[in-house]
Amino acid sequence: MDEYDVGLSAEVRGLITASKAMADQVTPKGAAVIDMSYIQNKLSVNQTPADDPGKSYSRLPDIPLSTFDGEFRDWTTFRDGFTSLLDKWPNLSDTDKMYHLVGCLKGSAAEAVRGIPLSGDNYGLVWATLTDRFNRPQLVATSLVDNLLNATTMSHESFQDLNQFLSMINRNIALLDSLKIKDLGSFMLFSIAFRCLPIVTRRLFEASSSTDYPTVHQLIDFIRSRVAILEVAGESHKGTPSATSSKFAKPTGQFRTGGEKVGKTQGYRPTSLVTTKSGSVCLCCSEPHNLASCSKFKSWPVDERSRWTREHKLCYVCFSADHWAPKCRSKINCNKCSRRHHYLLHVPAGERYDNEPDSPSPASAPASCCASVQQPPPQQSLAVMLGTALVHVRDRSGTWQVSAITAAGADKLGLKRSRWTAPISGLSGVAVMNVQGRVECIVHPRFSSEPALAIHAWVLPTITNALPTNTLAADIKDRYSDLALADPSFHVSSPIDLLLGGDAFASIMDGRKISVDDALPSAFSSVFGWILIGPVSVVEAGPRQSLPVSLTVSIEGLMEKFWHVEEPEVAPATFTDNGQYEQIFVDETIRLSTGRFSVPLPFHASASDELFVASRDVAVRRFESLERKLSADPLLKSLYTQFMSEYISLHHMSVATSPGCYFIPHHAVYRPEVDINKIRVVFDASAKCGRGPSLNDCLFPGPKLQQDIVDVLTRFRVHKYVFTTDICKMYRQILILPKYRKFQHILWRASPHDKLLEYELNTVTYGVNCAPYLALRVLQSIASDDCIESEWVRNALTRQTYVDDICDGADTITDVLKLQSDLICVLNKSGLELKKWSSNTTSVLDAVPAANRVHAPTPFETVNGQGGQGVRFRMASRRLEKAPVYTKRGILSLVARIFDPLGLFGPAVFLAKFIMQRTWLHGLSWDDPLPLDIKDEWAAFVADLPSLLSIRVPRHFNSRRNAPCYLLGFCDASQRGYAAVVYVRIGDVLVGNSVFLVGTKTKLASTKSMTIPRLELNAALLLARWLNRIRGILAAQLNIVDIRAWSDSTIVLSWLKVPHESVKVYVSNRVNQIRTLLPDCRW
Repeated sequence: MDEYDVGLSAEVRGLITASKAMADQVTPKGAAVIDMSYIQNKLSVNQTPADDPGKSYSRLPDIPLSTFDGEFRDWTTFRDGFTSLLDKWPNLSDTDKMYHLVGCLKGSAAEAVRGIPLSGDNYGLVWATLTDRFNRPQLVATSLVDNLLNATTMSHESFQDLNQFLSMINRNIALLDSLKIKDLGSFMLFSIAFRCLPIVTRRLFEASSSTDYPTVHQLIDFIRSRVAILEVAGESHKGTPSATSSKFAKPTGQFRTGGEKVGKTQGYRPTSLVTTKSGSVCLCCSEPHNLASCSKFKSWPVDERSRWTREHKLCYVCFSADHWAPKCRSKINCNKCSRRHHYLLHVPAGERYDNEPDSPSPASAPASCCASVQQPPPQQSLAVMLGTALVHVRDRSGTWQVSAITAAGADKLGLKRSRWTAPISGLSGVAVMNVQGRVECIVHPRFSSEPALAIHAWVLPTITNALPTNTLAADIKDRYSDLALADPSFHVSSPIDLLLGGDAFASIMDGRKISVDDALPSAFSSVFGWILIGPVSVVEAGPRQSLPVSLTVSIEGLMEKFWHVEEPEVAPATFTDNGQYEQIFVDETIRLSTGRFSVPLPFHASASDELFVASRDVAVRRFESLERKLSADPLLKSLYTQFMSEYISLHHMSVATSPGCYFIPHHAVYRPEVDINKIRVVFDASAKCGRGPSLNDCLFPGPKLQQDIVDVLTRFRVHKYVFTTDICKMYRQILILPKYRKFQHILWRASPHDKLLEYELNTVTYGVNCAPYLALRVLQSIASDDCIESEWVRNALTRQTYVDDICDGADTITDVLKLQSDLICVLNKSGLELKKWSSNTTSVLDAVPAANRVHAPTPFETVNGQGGQGVRFRMASRRLEKAPVYTKRGILSLVARIFDPLGLFGPAVFLAKFIMQRTWLHGLSWDDPLPLDIKDEWAAFVADLPSLLSIRVPRHFNSRRNAPCYLLGFCDASQRGYAAVVYVRIGDVLVGNSVFLVGTKTKLASTKSMTIPRLELNAALLLARWLNRIRGILAAQLNIVDIRAWSDSTIVLSWLKVPHESVKVYVSNRVNQIRTLLPDCRW
C-alpha cells in the first residue's frame, strides 16, 4: 500500500484510451457495423467454409467479384468467376446473392434486368435472364475470327509490334479453343465467306439457320438455293451505299440478325443486342448524336434513307424504334410539303425512287418482270413541240423576282396559297392528285409591263416532263433567227414551270401565223413574242431498249391508308356556331359605293314575324316608365332628347315605313356625380317578349375578336413616339342590311303630347350581343382589303385596337406621322372618322384639327426624359370621396374598383385580395362588422392608397423595332401566396437605362395547407405562363435573344433538372407544363 501511486489509475486510463485510438486507426471503415455472428457461430477461427474443419490453413487475400457490362466475350469469365466465389458460401441466402449480382452489373447488362424487383425469390429469374441474353457463343466466336482477320498489317519488324501480334493471336486462338467448336476450320471459312454477302442475304441465312456454329457447307447450300430463286424471280436493283462500294474493298464489319455489327477494324468491340433507353447513340454510325444529325445518313440519297429507315423498322416521323408513324405523337410535319414524315425522307417534286430494296422484306414485296428488244435501226419520227414562253411574274409584294415561275416556286415568290379541296380531273377523267392549293399571280411579257394577266394557278408537284424531250439541233433555232421568240432557248430541253389555261388563251394570242417549213413548227404571234407550235422531225438513236415493269406493294402505304380511313373527317367550318356566323357574314356583307359596310344580323335560324309577337307591348310599357322618369328630371330629359335628335339627324335611325318584328326597349344611364352633362343610352335587346325569346336569344354572339388589353398596352410600350385615337361612333358607322332592320325598331317621341312613333335603327346597335363582333370583323375586313400597301395600318387595326381606341406608334417622328396619315386615309374610305387624338409629340397633334384633339384630361402625361420626351403611365388622381365601409361588402366594392391589368401595383392588389380572403375564412356575411384585426389592417391599407400616386412606371422600354432584348423572370412564394415578375433588358443600350418592368402576376395560396416547395413550384409555373405570354406579345416587335428565370428554391430547381416521370404526379404535371411552355429557358 505504501508503493501505491495516486496517479497510477489516470496513467492506466490514458494507456487504454491511446490503445483504442490506435485500434480505430487500423480498423477498416464500416467493420464495426458488420454482423459476423452467423459466421462465428459456425466457423472456428482458422476454418474456411469449403475446407475440412479439422484442417487449418493460413488466410489468403479475398478475391473481388468482377463486373459485367454486357460484352458477350466477357460473359463466360464473369459467369464462372461469380458462381465459383459464391459457391464457397453455401449458406449465403438468395437475397444476398441477388444484391451481389446486381452490384456487379453495369451498362447494358444492368438495363437487361432493370425491371425485375430486387428480392431473393427473383434471383433465379435474374440469372436466367442474363444467361439467355448474353450466352451467345456464336457471336463470341465470330468476333474472335474477325479479330484475326482484321489484324493490323505491320510495315516493319519491331519487338513491340511482334509481341503485341503474338499476344493477340494466342489470346484469340485460346478463346476459340475454349469454345470447343466441333469443326473450327469449317466455321472460320464460313466467317470469311459470310462477310462478303449483302446484308439481306445474311439476314435470310440467319433466319433459316438453327446451329450455333454454322459450317461453310451449310452456307454454300443456302447460296445455291438463293441463286435458283433469283434466277426465276429476277434480281433487285443495285445502287445502295453498301452495294456501290468495291466488292474487293476490305470489309469493316459483319452484320448479324437485327442489324448488329459484330466485327470491325482494330479496337472494335461487338455491341450488345440489349435495347437501352439511351437516345444519344446514332443507329447509323454509332456516334453520340441522333439520327437526324448524322452526316452519314444525310449523305445518302432520299430513296436510300427511306429504305434504310424501313428496314430498321423506325418511325417515318421521329425515327423512333418504339412505334410506327400512325401511332407517333410528334406534331412535327415535313417543312417542305407539310405531310406526315420527317423532312429527311421528303421526295422532291418530280423525282421517284430509283433503288428498290435488295430483296423482299416485310415492308415491301416487289414483283418484277423485264423485257428487252434489240435496238431498231435509226429512223425519222415526229415530235410535237408545244408552245413555250419566258415571262415575268409579279410576286406578292409587287416587285420583280425571277423570269419564270414554277409550281413549287410559289413559296419562293411569297405567293399566298389558298386551300383547294374540290376535285380536279384531267385526261379521261383521271383525278389530279396532290393539289397543294391555289395561288394568284400577275403574268406579263419580259420586256414590258403591259398587258398584265391575272392568273389563278393550281399548285401541283409537277406539270409535265421537260420539253422538248430531247434537245433539238441548233440549226433549227437558226431558221427562226429573224423572229422575236417568246422562248429564245426553245430547242433546249428545259422544265415546264407554268401552264396557262384556256381562259387566258384569248388574251395571249393575236391570230398571226408564220410557217417556215412543213417539217418545222409554225410560229404564232402572242403578247409574249412568237410561240412555236407544231411537229418537228428528229432522229432517234440509242442502245438496247428496255421495258421494265414493276409492281410494288408497300405495307407502310397500305397501313397509312388504313389509318386514314379510320380517322374521322375534319368537321367543316360551318359545323360550329362561330363558323356559321362567319359564313353568314362573308356571304351577306356588302360594301356600298361610299365604302361603308352593310352587315347582316346572324340569326340561328330564319326568324319569322310571329316570333316576337309581344315585343311591342313590352316596349310600350318600358317607354312609358322612361317618360315618367324624364318628366321628373328636366336636365335628364334635355340630354335624352338631344341624344335622340342627333340619332335622327345623322340618319342612324329613321321613321319606320313597315311594321316591326322586334321592338328594343331603351333607357338612360346617368351619373351626375361623375359628369352632369354626359348621358348614355342603352338599347336592351335582351328584353324578352312575355314568354317568348329576346332578340339576343336568337342571334349568334360571334367569336371573340377583341385583343386583350394586356397585349395592347405591352406592345404600346415598345415605340418611342406614340398616339391614341378613337374611332368616332364606330358602331353607328356600320349599316345593317335593310331586310334585318325590322328587328331593330324602337318607340320614341319628344313630348307626351306627341304621337308615339316607330323608328328603325339603321346601324349596328350597342346592346345587341353581336355588335362587338360585327364592328371588329369590319375592321378586319378593312385591314385585309384596304391595307395591302400599308402593313403598319393593318397591324394597328388588328393588333393595337381595343374596342374603338387605337394605341400605336413608331420609332421616329417621320414614321409616326406616316402611320397617322395612312390610318386616317384608310378609315375614311369606309366612312370611319378618327377623333380624340392624344400623343407625346406635338407633331401628331398639329396634323389634326384642334376639335379632334383631347384637351383634358389626357391618358398620359408628357415629361422631359433623357435625350427626348417620354411618356409615362399615371394612376388616376381622383381621391376617395367617401369614408371606407368596414364590412365585407365595402371591402369588395373597393377592391373591384382597382384595375391594374399589367400588375404594376401587384403588391398592393395582393394585400387587398388577402384581406378579402380572410373575411371569407371568418364566415362573415356581407354586412357584418369586420373583426378588429381585419378592420385595423383594412383601415391601414385604405390610408396607404394615396401613396400609389407617387409611383411612376416608364412607358417606353427605351427600345426600337427589332431591337435585341432579354426576358428576365423572378418568382417567389410564401404561405400567403406566390408571385411572378417579368423584366425586359434591352441589349443595345447602356446598362443603367436598359432594364424595365413589364408586369407582375400574383395569386393567393389555397386555403388548404400546402408545403413551401410546392408553393414555390406553383410560382415557377405562374412565371412560365407569364413569360410565355410576354414572349408571344413582344416577339413580333423585338428580337428576343434569350429567356432566363430565377427561383430561390433549390428544390424547385432540382425538380426542373430531373425527368418529370421520376417525381410525384403533382410535381410531374407542373414540371412538364413549365418545360412545355419554356423549353429553352435557363433556370
